[in-house]
Parts: sequence; structure tokens; C-alpha cells
Amino acid sequence: DLVLCMGIQPGLSGQKLMPATFERIAKLRAALPQDVLIQVDGGVRRENVAALHESGANLLVSGSGVFWEQDPAIAYAELAAATQAATNRRTNVTATKELHAHGMNRSLHPLLAGRWSPTRFDPAHEIAHDEIELLLQAARWAPSAGNSQPWAFIVAQRGSSEHTRLVRHLAGSSAAWAPSASLLVANLSHRFVEDTDWDFSEFSAYDLGQAVAHMSIQAQALGLHVRQFRAFDRDGIATEFAVLKHWEVTTLAAIGRAAPGCGPTSALDEPGEPPVRTRRALGEILWPVA
Repeated sequence: DLVLCMGIQPGLSGQKLMPATFERIAKLRAALPQDVLIQVDGGVRRENVAALHESGANLLVSGSGVFWEQDPAIAYAELAAATQAATNRRTNVTATKELHAHGMNRSLHPLLAGRWSPTRFDPAHEIAHDEIELLLQAARWAPSAGNSQPWAFIVAQRGSSEHTRLVRHLAGSSAAWAPSASLLVANLSHRFVEDTDWDFSEFSAYDLGQAVAHMSIQAQALGLHVRQFRAFDRDGIATEFAVLKHWEVTTLAAIGRAAPGCGPTSALDEPGEPPVRTRRALGEILWPVA
């Protein structure tokens, strides 16, 4: 399941990464099945993270690269950000290759091409309050029918009482992974249309989806990931948070940093390439017009 590749001579801490490490990783990646993880231990620093990922490494272990720095917390955050950026680049490259294979010379925006939904989150990651505000601002500025903005959000940061109250209503499948995310957000749609005699809005769920999509892309820009899901007790959450009848708890979103070693794990592009997301061919999503 995992191969450990030492980046230094075992023993003394603080050694520089051996230059031959990159070639050794590339050879391992070419020889091993894609579901086998390659871990690098020793000499890992922010400056070489991108090259290690490009060589084929999945897991990076750093000791002196964090604890020998003046501020270990900042060093860890910078190392994690560099790792996330490298993962995003790998995903973007595979998505761009797919477009080029279909004769398209343009590329998707990196935030779109690099977006994916993790199945595991880093339980040590803490989301900052200003990051939460940015996510909500992104949702706030989404388009909506008649500028009705038929959305609201229950925001629950891990460790808060709101988080505890949300988690108790998760289904077994989502309870296995969602609580480790830095943030849980319940996405509510306003089903009642004010100033009309309608008791149901056909646009509310659609507009909420746009708001959450904006939130997801903003999260990607912050080096975070979002996984949306429906595995929860809708009535339970509505009762827990006194949600009025003309509002619906439509979906939940788990937001945070992907767990180390967790990446897009669908079909492979070709041997030796990192896993990529798959989508139906363009021709399959175009409705046939007679």
C-alpha cells in the first residue's frame, strides 16, 4: 500500500534533500500501481514540495523543515499551502490534457480544472474566521432570479457547539468523514416567494446551487476543498435550528484541507500519470436536436 523513499541518509536531522531522490521517485511511480502511495521522508521543505509532487510522491514527511524554523506554525502552514498548490497543478495538467486531446487549445481556469471533492479532510487544519467570511461573501454575490437571494447558511466551525449540533444529525456514511472537516455548512433554500401568492419557488434550489458553487470556487482559491452531500437528517437539522417551514435544509457542505495522501482517485489517464477526475464526453451532455 505504501513505499517509503528516504530523501536523506538516515541519522542526522536537518540534512538537505539528496538530488537523486527525484529520479528514484519517478522510477518508483512508473513501476508501481497508481493506488500505491509513495512517501518521502527527509529533506522535505517548502522549496522542493512542487518538484517532489511532480516526480510522483503522494505523502511528504517534514521534521526540521517545520520545527527548525523560527515559527513552526507558519512553516507548517506554508508547507501545507505549497503541497496543496502542487496537488492542484497536477489535477489541472490532466484536465488540460483532456481538452487538448479533443482539439481544444484553450484551457479551463485553474480554479475550475483543479477542483475536486475529497473523501477525507485534515483534522489538524483550522480555518480562519476571515476565510469563513470570504466564503460567505462569495455565496452572497452569486446571481439569483430577480435578485431574490433565496439562501441562508448555518455555519459550524469544528469544535463549536453548532458543529456538535450538526454532527449529531449526520447519516452513518457522512458521519465517518465529514466531522473532520474544518467547517460544516448547512445550505438552506427559501421555498416561499415573497410578494406573490406562490407557496413554492422553482428557482430557490437552483439559486442556492449557484451560491454554493461560488463558495466552492472561493474555497479552491484559498487552498481549501468542499464536498457537498445529502446524507443527513433534514427534519432533524430543521428542528435543531428552528428552521421555518418555508425554508428547506437542502444540502450540507464540508470545507477544509484535504487529508495528506488524499487526492482525486477516479479513472487513470494513462500509466504513470496521476489520478484524474472523469466526466462524460461533451457529446453525451448535448441534447440531440432534431
